[in-house]
Amino acid sequence: MTDHNILMDYTDLVSFFKRGLPITGIQRVVYEITSAIQADDSGAVITPIGITPFKRRLAPINGAMLELIEAYGRTNTVHGRSLVAKAVEELSYVRIFKGQVAAAADISMPRADPWLVMLGASWSRSNYHGIISAMKTAGIACRKAVLVHDMLPIERPKLTFRSAEATFKRWIDLVLETADVIFTPSRATAEALIAYQGFDCGRIVQLDFGVSQIGDNTPPKPLKVKGPYILYVSSVHPRKNHRVAIKAWSLAFKGNEEAAPSLVCVGHSKRKRRMLLRAIVRRTPLARKLHFLAKVDDLALRTLYKGCQMFVFPSRYEGWGLPVAEALSFGKFGIVSDTTSLPEVGQHFVDYAKPHMPREWAAKIKTYATDPALLREKECEIDKNFRATTWTETGRQIMAALNRFDERAKTARVAQRPAPARRVVSTSGGARQRVSQTAP
Repeated sequence: MTDHNILMDYTDLVSFFKRGLPITGIQRVVYEITSAIQADDSGAVITPIGITPFKRRLAPINGAMLELIEAYGRTNTVHGRSLVAKAVEELSYVRIFKGQVAAAADISMPRADPWLVMLGASWSRSNYHGIISAMKTAGIACRKAVLVHDMLPIERPKLTFRSAEATFKRWIDLVLETADVIFTPSRATAEALIAYQGFDCGRIVQLDFGVSQIGDNTPPKPLKVKGPYILYVSSVHPRKNHRVAIKAWSLAFKGNEEAAPSLVCVGHSKRKRRMLLRAIVRRTPLARKLHFLAKVDDLALRTLYKGCQMFVFPSRYEGWGLPVAEALSFGKFGIVSDTTSLPEVGQHFVDYAKPHMPREWAAKIKTYATDPALLREKECEIDKNFRATTWTETGRQIMAALNRFDERAKTARVAQRPAPARRVVSTSGGARQRVSQTAP
């Protein structure tokens, strides 16, 4: 395998966990893949970098912050996050780069044909453009590999914030113009990217996302939720479609609320959104069985996955769908939206329903929740045949793609070299004489 100098963008992770939030979604992907590549013996020399908040200077992340990132990922508990947040506050995001003026930072960057690898939400802070500009200023010529998680702002602009479409469009246009390799987590995202561009640029590489070993080899933590429960792991956002989940759950057990399992929604949420969702079952016996859990660490999440009766995932749009893969890795059966990338994640191990049809969800929830034998049959199939991809495998797919690009580029350079001068034999007056002649 070819040795690489890799500039790995950590800006997304540093700015995210400074707020003391749990690693979820895109941040989980960045942490898991970067950690897997670092741990794997790939021969790559990895330099974690970021963009300074002032004057947008490019600089390597220092050792103290890298230790905090590793500690954060290893613990990912409420207590651990509070300790890390305090440590980050002591360091200060600005102090990460303190004393590293542009010239000093640039000198420490590898110049031997490095790769810039960006796996995070680089559109949200426009740091892709910032890093590209900083590279040019520093005189660092590099190949670029970018992960496009989804095409939500282009395909479903109404499901995101108002200015997202314009911001995302500027970013994706720049990526398509400048990136040498474009990673996607699913076939659905790759197809959406090709449809947006109008043709297949030949640089798109689909990855198989791994499944995190959530709370692995740790004792389970007791939960406050009593009795059987249905689980939905996702931040509370209109795109995630909690309203359909709650409406379907209430319809499934209408008239038999006392026998209904609880519905546990795990993920960050705003109080106003929770109150609007609670209004769906207000003044019914189900009100006390609807739970919103926000600050859930990995140990508690593992316990929730292992103890749930089944899971639901009615999201309206996904670039991948990590919670579905996580639930399946715990041997749990669920009902999932039949849209975008989710059938690629769930395969034949889950049941599907349309995200906008609560009555279809209600019928399926009732069928499985009231038939323990059917659920056991589904779980046996998952235990027997479901195989979760590891993040190490994902990291190796990334490295293999970089190697393929380098090999193609090397072959192209060889093919473009001018033909060398050759010697031909010329005869004059019966005598042979060697004459130097340059081939046309």
